[in-house]
Amino acid sequence: MKHRLQEDKKAVAVGVLCRPLGKQQGGQHHHSKKPQRLPKLLSKSESTLNTRPISFETEREQVMSDLQLPSPTRSVIDRHVQGTKHSTQLAQEALPPVAGAFKKRSAPASMFPQAYARNELPIMIKGGKGGGTAGLRWTAPMEDLDFSKYFPLFVDGMREKVFPFSFLAREGAFQLAAFAQRHPNKLVDCLHRVIPALRTNLETRDNGALRDAILLLQQLAQTPGVGPLLVPYYRQVLPILNLFKNKRRNLGDDIDFRQQRAQDLGEVIIETLELLERTGGEDAFINIKYMVPTYESALS
Repeated sequence: MKHRLQEDKKAVAVGVLCRPLGKQQGGQHHHSKKPQRLPKLLSKSESTLNTRPISFETEREQVMSDLQLPSPTRSVIDRHVQGTKHSTQLAQEALPPVAGAFKKRSAPASMFPQAYARNELPIMIKGGKGGGTAGLRWTAPMEDLDFSKYFPLFVDGMREKVFPFSFLAREGAFQLAAFAQRHPNKLVDCLHRVIPALRTNLETRDNGALRDAILLLQQLAQTPGVGPLLVPYYRQVLPILNLFKNKRRNLGDDIDFRQQRAQDLGEVIIETLELLERTGGEDAFINIKYMVPTYESALS
């Protein structure tokens, strides 16, 4: 077409006549049309995924979940656990029985609850004022009581665990022991009955009963003239003390504030042995050493 326009000057190009005016003038800028953008690709939505055909693995999982069949792996694990438990039980049964030196032991029932139920004890619970701690009140003066009858009975009831028997027996025994420090003759007359009851409390090997019995033994040893009389009874009360002498709370570098409240059983036993040696006379250390071989004299 270019060559034809050059040869024939009268020829006119139709396309040139249809051009916009701004481009013919040449001085004006023409804004061309923006290119059409391609449509955006749709993101995968749930509706699109649902329309796709279900794969074999997905269909298999749905069918297996609907059937609710037991898992073969779980059944294998259950059988392994049951077999391990059975083998462990057989191994434990084959072992020799545990000695149970520190295990709590049952003790014969005391006569204290029966005596309290028959109103044979001259005591009653005194309520605390303003919601305070309850106490023990004697309905008769201690000077008029049959000490040789009531004191062994209260000591025997110290191993009771049920309220109010445990509270009444413990408080009554310690109050009678304090009264005996002012009247040693009353304690000497019934000492042969008090020591067996005290030994029964020690044989329970319960921490609470042990501590109460040991503290009462300390109070008896401090009674004037009674310390040497306790030496023949060392063979009845010291074996249990020898067993629990090293039972202490291991806290490492921490401070055990229970020792200040006489709650560490090992410390209480050491204090009791030293007290028995100081109040027992010349033969006290030999007899203590015979029953407690690891004891060292506190007087040397």
